[in-house]
Amino acid sequence: MDSNLCGEIIETSSAARDEFFGGDILSRVAAAESLDAGERRALRGEVRRLAADARRELGGRIKGQLSALKDGFDEEKKRLFSDLGVRLSALNGEYALMPPERRASQEVQRELKDRLNGEKTITQRAVIKLSREYEREVSRVKSQDGLLLTAEGELCKEAAGTKHAPLCGMAAGFSNFRAGFSFGRVARDKKTWLTLLPFLMLIVIIVAYSAACAATGYKFNLDTIITYGIYVAVVAVGGVFIYSHGAFDMSLGPAAMMCAAIGGLAFISTGSIFMAAFSAVLLGVGLGLVNAFLANCLKLPVMVMTLTMMNILSSLFATIAENQAGGYVDVSNSPLVSADIKDFNSYALKWIILIVFAAVCFVLFNYTKIGRRNKLIGSNATAAKYTGISLMKAGLISFAISGIGLGLCGFLFITQNGYIETGSSLSTVGLNVIIAISIGGMPTSGGPRSRISAAIVGAFFLIFLEEFFAAMHLDIYQYLAKGVIFLAVAFVNFFGSRPKRLAQ
Repeated sequence: MDSNLCGEIIETSSAARDEFFGGDILSRVAAAESLDAGERRALRGEVRRLAADARRELGGRIKGQLSALKDGFDEEKKRLFSDLGVRLSALNGEYALMPPERRASQEVQRELKDRLNGEKTITQRAVIKLSREYEREVSRVKSQDGLLLTAEGELCKEAAGTKHAPLCGMAAGFSNFRAGFSFGRVARDKKTWLTLLPFLMLIVIIVAYSAACAATGYKFNLDTIITYGIYVAVVAVGGVFIYSHGAFDMSLGPAAMMCAAIGGLAFISTGSIFMAAFSAVLLGVGLGLVNAFLANCLKLPVMVMTLTMMNILSSLFATIAENQAGGYVDVSNSPLVSADIKDFNSYALKWIILIVFAAVCFVLFNYTKIGRRNKLIGSNATAAKYTGISLMKAGLISFAISGIGLGLCGFLFITQNGYIETGSSLSTVGLNVIIAISIGGMPTSGGPRSRISAAIVGAFFLIFLEEFFAAMHLDIYQYLAKGVIFLAVAFVNFFGSRPKRLAQ
């Protein structure tokens, strides 16, 4: 697009100073060191008055430049489609001159269709390029207001003899943001809606659950939602590191049960809540490293290996539980310790553990080599290997971080209930994590679209969904709903991650 349509555009703040403030005020500002405090205030006031007049003048100029840009864009776009029509007519005319028997052949018709589609694709590419040039020029035109504010701030600082003018700086920053931001462009971007979809789904299910409680008289069970939502979220946050590889772990539920059991037994033996937490987390990390070793060192298929580990851990837990009085691990009111582990249960502790763990994982996943390597492995493991990334090392780190989440979940569960038995809610946490991460907007294949927020949003959506069906007295259909939503989200993620057909 020809930027001359815009007329003269201010490119720098120094150009804005020269054009709108004049040599007299600039020379007076340059000599401001010799002025007293009152004269400096008066000089700053004069700079602001001149800036206000300049903004009014510049505002009119910007409107004119934007109007000229829009007219030029529309005219060029119309020309592109007009040329397309001419080319399509010429092609159709060329084939119309062919003998009827040849024109009727499938090969010729397919060739004509391909050539017509090719011409349309060329025009679409040209329109995309033109639209982006237009948006860049619009941003450049709008940024003139920010340059004027920057020039005003610089002159005010010089007139005051200070290095800071925070209000002018904030105003200039906001103006520059507004110049570069386009609501229409954001609304047209498919990535925006794919990112917002999980949050919108969470809001919808919260509203639906509230309405169901009001309609049926079901108690709004916020305690259960927060508690079990945090359990799934903590495990899912750690699981993101595994799933970003494109791998998965079906043994998460039994592993969390084992962590809870060992943490509880450590509390019975020592009476220390810190030893209970440490033991649970240490076992979680150890189980994660075992899985990583089997998957990455012995090259066992992940599905077979994790399913096998799930059965092994379930059997180990059953053995531990059967050796306890009552056939389950009971930590509450143990005769060996005076304290009750449930005394340490609190919402504050749950939220602190979730927030701190999620924050640490967010930093690791988005701002360190650990996360970048995980995303690259999920995108293309072969390419990652040949760029020097150790798949074994990345797998060990990822499974270890996931193990920390398992240990924290087991610890929180045992402080909440005081006991753990076969068939507890932790046994299904592995399947819930897979569904939660997918519903949260993260593709099951991992890669660059993996994100920590998917684990948290998906976990709470899942718990609200279960409670919604409980409120509607339709518990038996919740698994059907989970499956349908999982397939729908996977379908959306698949089409959202397809390679773009047009040049970018």
